[in-house]
Amino acid sequence: IDLKRFIKTVSNLKLIIISIIILAIACGCYYSYCMVVPKYKSSVTVLLTQVEEKKDEITQSDVSLNNNLLTTYTQLIKSKSVLKPVIENLGLDMTEDELEKNITVSTTSNSQTLDIIAYNEDARTAQDIADEISELETRTFLTNSDAHSLPKIAREYNKIFSK
Repeated sequence: IDLKRFIKTVSNLKLIIISIIILAIACGCYYSYCMVVPKYKSSVTVLLTQVEEKKDEITQSDVSLNNNLLTTYTQLIKSKSVLKPVIENLGLDMTEDELEKNITVSTTSNSQTLDIIAYNEDARTAQDIADEISELETRTFLTNSDAHSLPKIAREYNKIFSK
């Protein structure tokens, strides 16, 4: 291909190329501002601690038990027995399955913390969901055990743009 011929061809098509670029930018802006609904993320970190105050030292078995309980709590938090009262207490207009899809529960490796993340189109609702779920000591399956409690230790709020 001759370079002069290529430049001449591009020069002849520059109006079409510029029009396509402007159209693509306009479509992207319209989609971003009119069609995408922002979702908000509220994160609460809870720490698994011993309630028993008589112990002055923590043993390896305590740490192992806590780590095993973290895995259990991760599963229990997304259960209907937790999500249904959350929906009722907050007056949410969604099912347990819909709420479960908007919640992420994970553990941090080598620690005794749970990260509970709630997503919602309303920032305040996302915060309320995360707060309500983090108050686990009021749930029946946890209050029957006097060995542990899960107090809140951190929270962060982030706005994310995804649907």
